[in-house]
Amino acid sequence: MSVGKEFYHGEEHVEGRPAPNPAYTWWPKPSQSPPALPFSLVAANYLNSRRLSVEIAAANGWYSVEASDGVERICIPCLGEEWAYWQSRAVEPSQGKRYMCPSWKRGGAYCRVYPTPIVEIPSKTYPTVAVVEGPLDALAAAGETVVGIAMLGLHPPPEALANIVQETSLYPTRLLILDNDPEARKRGPDLVTLWGESHVSVELRFPPSPWKDLADCPPPIRSTLLKAS
Repeated sequence: MSVGKEFYHGEEHVEGRPAPNPAYTWWPKPSQSPPALPFSLVAANYLNSRRLSVEIAAANGWYSVEASDGVERICIPCLGEEWAYWQSRAVEPSQGKRYMCPSWKRGGAYCRVYPTPIVEIPSKTYPTVAVVEGPLDALAAAGETVVGIAMLGLHPPPEALANIVQETSLYPTRLLILDNDPEARKRGPDLVTLWGESHVSVELRFPPSPWKDLADCPPPIRSTLLKAS
């Protein structure tokens, strides 16, 4: 990727398809120099404090940035569209907006986190996939050798949901682990039905109280929650 004034330029578009708007192919510029060191000490300490793997995050392309609001963040690359898309997570929750994203449309983008080592055919090495709400939940799943897919909220665009359903169909065991709150419990059955309309089954689960989401759970609880039935 070539370096721009404020951002890193995204990958080239797929051959044979119309090129996306050049404004949609920019990635936030890493705050670390050299970029081979993906995380600042503050960001690494934040992940460690949440009992989340710095190594897995780095292997999946996550890295430190200083966003336009001056808040240190972790850039989380997404996939599913021809253009660049990401979320950036504040590492100091009390500062600024917790998540930021590009100004252009999201479309079919979502977040995927592979366990390490990352292999050529993940569904054969890692038979379980967990669909969750947020990227940190997906990282928590990967830490338990489960492929994590984040919807980036409870109500992603239809094209993003379609991409997620299609990808999860490749895995023998499919879990849908939503946050432990009333809105998610109400939304959960509708999402299960959506998977079923594509003839793909998914098992709905929630973290036990008092934990609010998968990333909030201690590792032993995560492991239990992610075990196949």
